Amino acid sequence: MKIHKGYITVLTFLLLNVINLYGLNVSILIFQKDGIEKVSESSRVFENQIMNTLFDYGHIVTNETISLYENYEMASVNGFNAAVDGFMDYFVEIKLEFDVSQSKNPEAVSLENLKSVDYVIKKVSTGEIFYKSEEISPNKTSVSNQYVGFNRFACEIADNINLKISGRM
Repeated sequence: MKIHKGYITVLTFLLLNVINLYGLNVSILIFQKDGIEKVSESSRVFENQIMNTLFDYGHIVTNETISLYENYEMASVNGFNAAVDGFMDYFVEIKLEFDVSQSKNPEAVSLENLKSVDYVIKKVSTGEIFYKSEEISPNKTSVSNQYVGFNRFACEIADNINLKISGRM
């Protein structure tokens, strides 16, 4: 009799926590705003870090081609349509704004070159905006290694996105 109660307790616990055992389908689109006519390595590294972090949280993550901000309207529509066709749960648009006018090395993947980030999360099933962030500026003062700081900041953004889509925030 004691054995049955133990099994029932464990089974009940697992069934109550099954909601935490699945991943969401997330599609991301990165916009680069800096006035440069080509996609930078910084945008690629940022996208990669976002995708890896969301994947590590257990989500299925896809991406659309990084777009320059001048092509925002068309890329946004095409990206959302691809998310609908791919049966995604959420579509995340992330705008990276760089300021390389004062930079010693504008091509570098450096936190100093990143001015701000903001993102919009859309629920694909309804097409409505689920969450819209304010502009988030990185803390550049406490960073000794610019590349590591850049990646850490991308992880923070991915953590925030995960908290929103997982319903924990």
